[in-house]
Amino acid sequence: MIESKEAFKEIYPALIEGRYSSDSDGSLMKWIQESNPTFDIASAANLYDELVVVIESNRKEFFIEQQKLIDLKRENDVLLNTFPGTWFLDSDPIEITIIESEYTKEVFATGEENDIKIY
Repeated sequence: MIESKEAFKEIYPALIEGRYSSDSDGSLMKWIQESNPTFDIASAANLYDELVVVIESNRKEFFIEQQKLIDLKRENDVLLNTFPGTWFLDSDPIEITIIESEYTKEVFATGEENDIKIY
């Protein structure tokens, strides 16, 4: 480890001198190309478009799953409370938890979701 450290101390000044000295053309280090990353607006816009599609599809999937739970509970309640189910079935009704916020309560009440803000 100490030998490699000493060897680096010997080589490093010569490398830097070859690159940055005023009397040198810098040919020793011409194989290194410096480059700064660029920001491609078009691919960033495409990425955001794809992100919006994924978010919207997941929201739809969540909404569909919530509707399935509501339908399952309704069917279970109908089966337990109507003839002939009242004679043969004796069980507790299914309890479901609907996840909602103030905004989703309004959406469920009106049945419309028009003001979608992704950002």
